[in-house]
Amino acid sequence: MDDSESGGTIGRKKGKKARKGTGRKQTEEISKSQLELQNENHEVEEPEGGLNTPPQSLEEGTERSIAVIHSKDVDISTPHSASDTGTDKYAEKDRVFQLEAQLAQALAENAQLDDKYKGLLGRVASIRTTLTDRLNKDAEELQQTKGMVETLEEQNRVLLGEKGTMEAILKQTISEKKILAQEVQDLRQRFSVSQQNWSKEREEADIVHRRLTEELENTRKAGQDWEVLAMEESSVRRALEERASDIEEQFLSQKVLLEKEIFIKNQQVAKISDLQMALHDIQKTRKEELREIVESTQSQIEALVSEKTSLRDELSAAETRSNHLSEEIQRMSHLESEVKEKTLLIGKLRHQG
Repeated sequence: MDDSESGGTIGRKKGKKARKGTGRKQTEEISKSQLELQNENHEVEEPEGGLNTPPQSLEEGTERSIAVIHSKDVDISTPHSASDTGTDKYAEKDRVFQLEAQLAQALAENAQLDDKYKGLLGRVASIRTTLTDRLNKDAEELQQTKGMVETLEEQNRVLLGEKGTMEAILKQTISEKKILAQEVQDLRQRFSVSQQNWSKEREEADIVHRRLTEELENTRKAGQDWEVLAMEESSVRRALEERASDIEEQFLSQKVLLEKEIFIKNQQVAKISDLQMALHDIQKTRKEELREIVESTQSQIEALVSEKTSLRDELSAAETRSNHLSEEIQRMSHLESEVKEKTLLIGKLRHQG
């Protein structure tokens, strides 16, 4: 739109210049005709400034032409004696009138072109003002956009840094999660092994208990036989009763100890069952806690460490008790051998009696 307007303005300016040139040419022709008339007649006085001097502007040429025309009117109205020049003067007068009409038409067109030129200048000035305001506004918007882009780039850099930090924390949390899962798996295996060991030890204790019960029954039967033999022989009976009483006291004490050990072992088995339930609860709790491990990793690690320490302490205590039970079982086996020896001794005494 601006290019078309500027092109139209340039075309109008060129047309205006061409018309001005045409008006100047007409003025020069009028001036030349006036000079010819002046040279022929030598009767009309030259106007102020002289006709030989070229006009400085279109208005000056117009004024000179009008002055010459008026002077020619005066010369034409004056009678002359020369008849051969009258016809030429009338022809020149007609020519001057024609040129004057053409000059008036050129001046009118020049005035119209001046009005159009001024209107175009006003439009160009308004367009220039509008474009200047628009360019200033666009420059301000561009500056604001640049500031927003710089702010967004800074925020993007900060977010990228935070993203890297969070990724590092997430990787560390995942590695710690793997370590904790491995430790939990190890604890499960150790509990499974401990449970199997306790089951074996319980079975062995049950076997020992059955053996001791059978031996006790045999001892009771032997005691009854000994009482029969004691009724036959009072001296041997007293000695055997004293020895049997001692043996029975030892047996009862050993039985009490064995029952205590069995009770302790049952308590330990119950405690192991409680530990298994606690482990199951811990596993269930850990499954729920692992869903939120990113937010509470440190607290869970401390809880697991404390639980692992307590479990290790309990396992150490259980191992100590297991060793103690093994020692008691060995002692019971030694007691069993002593009971067998005493049974053999009773049999020998019966055989001797």
